[in-house]
Amino acid sequence: NFGVFRNWGDTFLKVEYAFYQDFIQSQSITMQRSPEIEFWGRRFLPNFPLEFRWRGQGINYWRIEGVNTSMPQTGDGLRWDLRPEAVLPFRLGSRFYGAVSAAPRATLYHLYSPPPAGSSDHNVSRELVELRWNVGTALSRVFAFNGLGLSRIKHVLEPEISYLFIPGVNQSKIPIMDEVDRINRRNVFTFA
Repeated sequence: NFGVFRNWGDTFLKVEYAFYQDFIQSQSITMQRSPEIEFWGRRFLPNFPLEFRWRGQGINYWRIEGVNTSMPQTGDGLRWDLRPEAVLPFRLGSRFYGAVSAAPRATLYHLYSPPPAGSSDHNVSRELVELRWNVGTALSRVFAFNGLGLSRIKHVLEPEISYLFIPGVNQSKIPIMDEVDRINRRNVFTFA
Protein backbone atom coordinates (compact mmCIF):
# COMPACT_ATOMS: atom_id res chain seq x y z
CA ASN A 1 0.00 0.00 0.00
CA PHE A 2 1.51 3.35 -1.00
CA GLY A 3 0.29 6.72 -2.16
CA VAL A 4 0.45 10.50 -2.20
CA PHE A 5 -1.54 13.05 -0.20
CA ARG A 6 -1.60 16.77 -1.00
CA ASN A 7 -3.68 19.68 0.23
CA TRP A 8 -4.24 23.25 -0.91
CA GLY A 9 -6.07 25.00 1.94
CA ASP A 10 -9.56 23.45 1.93
CA THR A 11 -8.89 21.22 -1.11
CA PHE A 12 -7.34 17.76 -0.84
CA LEU A 13 -6.01 15.13 -3.24
CA LYS A 14 -5.15 11.54 -2.36
CA VAL A 15 -3.75 8.95 -4.77
CA GLU A 16 -3.33 5.46 -3.40
CA TYR A 17 -2.17 2.12 -4.73
CA ALA A 18 -3.12 -0.97 -2.72
CA PHE A 19 -2.41 -4.57 -3.69
CA TYR A 20 -3.97 -7.51 -1.87
CA GLN A 21 -2.71 -11.03 -1.35
CA ASP A 22 -5.56 -13.52 -0.95
CA PHE A 23 -4.74 -16.50 1.27
CA ILE A 24 -8.13 -18.24 0.85
CA GLN A 25 -8.90 -18.29 -2.87
CA SER A 26 -6.80 -18.10 -5.99
CA GLN A 27 -4.83 -14.85 -6.18
CA SER A 28 -5.74 -14.54 -9.87
CA ILE A 29 -9.40 -13.75 -9.03
CA THR A 30 -8.68 -11.38 -6.13
CA MET A 31 -10.23 -7.96 -6.73
CA GLN A 32 -7.54 -5.25 -6.76
CA ARG A 33 -8.40 -1.55 -6.33
CA SER A 34 -5.55 0.34 -7.87
CA PRO A 35 -5.16 3.14 -8.38
CA GLU A 36 -7.66 5.02 -6.21
CA ILE A 37 -7.86 8.79 -6.65
CA GLU A 38 -9.88 11.00 -4.29
CA PHE A 39 -10.41 14.75 -4.56
CA TRP A 40 -12.49 16.73 -2.07
CA GLY A 41 -12.84 20.18 -0.63
CA ARG A 42 -15.05 23.15 0.09
CA ARG A 43 -15.17 26.80 -0.76
CA PHE A 44 -16.95 29.79 0.75
CA LEU A 45 -17.52 32.55 -1.74
CA PRO A 46 -17.13 36.12 -0.45
CA ASN A 47 -20.41 38.05 -0.10
CA PHE A 48 -22.41 34.97 -1.10
CA PRO A 49 -24.35 32.83 1.39
CA LEU A 50 -23.68 29.40 -0.17
CA GLU A 51 -20.86 27.04 0.65
CA PHE A 52 -19.76 24.72 -2.16
CA ARG A 53 -18.39 21.28 -1.32
CA TRP A 54 -17.17 18.62 -3.69
CA ARG A 55 -16.04 15.05 -3.50
CA GLY A 56 -14.87 12.87 -6.33
CA GLN A 57 -13.41 9.40 -6.39
CA GLY A 58 -11.94 7.46 -9.26
CA ILE A 59 -11.01 3.84 -8.77
CA ASN A 60 -9.88 0.98 -10.99
CA TYR A 61 -11.07 -2.50 -10.02
CA TRP A 62 -9.36 -5.40 -11.75
CA ARG A 63 -8.53 -9.07 -11.48
CA ILE A 64 -5.87 -10.93 -13.41
CA GLU A 65 -8.44 -13.38 -14.83
CA GLY A 66 -11.17 -10.79 -15.45
CA VAL A 67 -14.80 -11.22 -14.44
CA ASN A 68 -15.69 -14.13 -12.18
CA THR A 69 -18.83 -15.59 -13.77
CA SER A 70 -19.90 -17.26 -10.52
CA MET A 71 -20.48 -13.75 -9.11
CA PRO A 72 -22.65 -12.14 -11.82
CA GLN A 73 -22.99 -8.70 -10.25
CA THR A 74 -19.29 -7.98 -9.98
CA GLY A 75 -17.12 -6.63 -12.73
CA ASP A 76 -13.71 -5.28 -13.50
CA GLY A 77 -13.63 -1.68 -14.53
CA LEU A 78 -13.27 2.00 -13.76
CA ARG A 79 -15.67 3.85 -11.50
CA TRP A 80 -15.97 7.61 -11.05
CA ASP A 81 -18.19 8.82 -8.21
CA LEU A 82 -18.83 12.58 -8.41
CA ARG A 83 -20.73 14.46 -5.69
CA PRO A 84 -20.85 18.28 -5.72
CA GLU A 85 -22.91 19.88 -2.95
CA ALA A 86 -24.40 23.32 -2.29
CA VAL A 87 -24.93 24.15 1.39
CA LEU A 88 -26.90 27.13 2.69
CA PRO A 89 -26.05 27.72 6.37
CA PHE A 90 -28.50 29.87 8.33
CA ARG A 91 -29.24 31.31 11.78
CA LEU A 92 -32.69 31.66 13.33
CA GLY A 93 -32.41 34.44 15.89
CA SER A 94 -29.53 34.27 18.31
CA ARG A 95 -30.12 30.69 19.50
CA PHE A 96 -30.71 28.42 16.50
CA TYR A 97 -28.45 27.54 13.62
CA GLY A 98 -28.65 25.05 10.78
CA ALA A 99 -28.12 24.31 7.12
CA VAL A 100 -29.94 23.10 4.03
CA SER A 101 -28.04 21.22 1.34
CA ALA A 102 -28.55 19.53 -2.02
CA ALA A 103 -26.00 17.15 -3.52
CA PRO A 104 -26.50 15.69 -6.99
CA ARG A 105 -24.45 12.54 -7.39
CA ALA A 106 -23.35 10.63 -10.47
CA THR A 107 -21.56 7.30 -10.39
CA LEU A 108 -20.09 6.40 -13.79
CA TYR A 109 -18.71 2.99 -14.77
CA HIS A 110 -16.60 1.73 -17.65
CA LEU A 111 -16.62 -2.07 -17.40
CA TYR A 112 -13.89 -4.07 -19.11
CA SER A 113 -16.35 -6.96 -19.48
CA PRO A 114 -20.02 -6.29 -18.76
CA PRO A 115 -21.63 -8.43 -16.03
CA PRO A 116 -23.27 -11.54 -17.58
CA ALA A 117 -26.60 -10.95 -15.80
CA GLY A 118 -26.78 -7.29 -16.75
CA SER A 119 -26.76 -5.20 -19.87
CA SER A 120 -24.22 -5.73 -22.63
CA ASP A 121 -23.20 -2.09 -22.28
CA HIS A 122 -19.66 -1.38 -21.10
CA ASN A 123 -20.62 2.12 -19.90
CA VAL A 124 -23.34 2.39 -17.25
CA SER A 125 -24.22 5.01 -14.65
CA ARG A 126 -26.37 5.85 -11.67
CA GLU A 127 -27.67 9.35 -10.93
CA LEU A 128 -29.33 10.43 -7.69
CA VAL A 129 -29.67 13.40 -5.34
CA GLU A 130 -29.17 13.73 -1.57
CA LEU A 131 -31.22 16.40 0.24
CA ARG A 132 -30.43 17.33 3.87
CA TRP A 133 -31.37 19.89 6.47
CA ASN A 134 -30.57 20.32 10.14
CA VAL A 135 -31.47 22.73 12.94
CA GLY A 136 -29.70 22.89 16.28
CA THR A 137 -29.01 25.04 19.28
CA ALA A 138 -26.60 25.17 22.22
CA LEU A 139 -27.62 25.59 25.86
CA SER A 140 -24.97 26.05 28.51
CA ARG A 141 -24.54 26.86 32.16
CA VAL A 142 -21.45 27.46 34.28
CA PHE A 143 -21.36 25.84 37.72
CA ALA A 144 -19.01 26.74 40.57
CA PHE A 145 -16.70 23.84 41.36
CA ASN A 146 -13.86 23.82 43.81
CA GLY A 147 -11.78 20.71 43.33
CA LEU A 148 -9.15 19.12 41.14
CA GLY A 149 -7.63 22.55 40.57
CA LEU A 150 -10.80 23.87 38.90
CA SER A 151 -12.97 26.80 39.93
CA ARG A 152 -15.83 26.35 37.45
CA ILE A 153 -17.29 23.73 35.11
CA LYS A 154 -19.33 24.52 32.03
CA HIS A 155 -22.05 22.09 30.96
CA VAL A 156 -23.21 22.31 27.34
CA LEU A 157 -26.20 20.65 25.66
CA GLU A 158 -26.36 20.81 21.85
CA PRO A 159 -29.62 19.25 20.63
CA GLU A 160 -30.06 18.92 16.87
CA ILE A 161 -32.70 17.57 14.55
CA SER A 162 -31.78 16.59 11.00
CA TYR A 163 -33.45 15.14 7.94
CA LEU A 164 -32.01 13.16 5.02
CA PHE A 165 -33.85 12.24 1.83
CA ILE A 166 -32.43 10.11 -0.99
CA PRO A 167 -34.94 8.93 -3.59
CA GLY A 168 -34.88 5.31 -4.70
CA VAL A 169 -33.25 4.63 -8.06
CA ASN A 170 -32.85 1.46 -10.11
CA GLN A 171 -29.34 0.10 -9.52
CA SER A 172 -29.75 -3.34 -11.06
CA LYS A 173 -27.57 -2.62 -14.12
CA ILE A 174 -24.52 -1.46 -12.22
CA PRO A 175 -21.97 -3.86 -10.68
CA ILE A 176 -21.29 -4.28 -6.98
CA MET A 177 -17.66 -3.48 -6.25
CA ASP A 178 -18.01 -2.00 -2.74
CA GLU A 179 -20.43 -0.04 -0.54
CA VAL A 180 -20.58 2.94 -2.95
CA ASP A 181 -22.40 0.83 -5.54
CA ARG A 182 -25.64 0.43 -3.59
CA ILE A 183 -27.26 3.49 -2.01
CA ASN A 184 -30.71 2.71 -0.69
CA ARG A 185 -33.66 5.07 -0.55
CA ARG A 186 -33.56 7.18 2.63
CA ASN A 187 -36.24 9.21 4.36
CA VAL A 188 -34.77 9.70 7.83
CA PHE A 189 -35.28 12.12 10.72
CA THR A 190 -32.55 12.08 13.37
CA PHE A 191 -32.52 13.69 16.79
CA ALA A 192 -29.12 14.00 18.46
